[in-house]
Amino acid sequence: IKLIKKVPLYPKRFVVVVTDDFDKDGKEFNIKFRDEDKDCEGLAFRDYYKQYKAVYIFIRSKNIDNWGIWAHECLHCVNYIMEDVGIPSDNNNDEAHAYLITWMMNEIQSFLIKEERKVK
Repeated sequence: IKLIKKVPLYPKRFVVVVTDDFDKDGKEFNIKFRDEDKDCEGLAFRDYYKQYKAVYIFIRSKNIDNWGIWAHECLHCVNYIMEDVGIPSDNNNDEAHAYLITWMMNEIQSFLIKEERKVK
């Protein structure tokens, strides 16, 4: 299952892929995984989606309910976006980071709820 959203305020796309086969689903996005990535439970990275810069999360189907892995991978995505737009990490002023990770987690949750309803 796949989710593709425009990231609010930043020139990026947010792509989520829930899969049992990173290589197979990666081909759809022209993504070639390194050997060391193929055994990961979840993976975040930046690349392109069509003509847009994007951040990706690939997560194994068996981890779909593991909110710790989702949060972990979302944090990587937030850091990639902030680095790309020039907003440094700052423990005293991390609201931009917090808002973006909240948006990502809410998008994932809404998406998974809709997907679950399709199955029932």
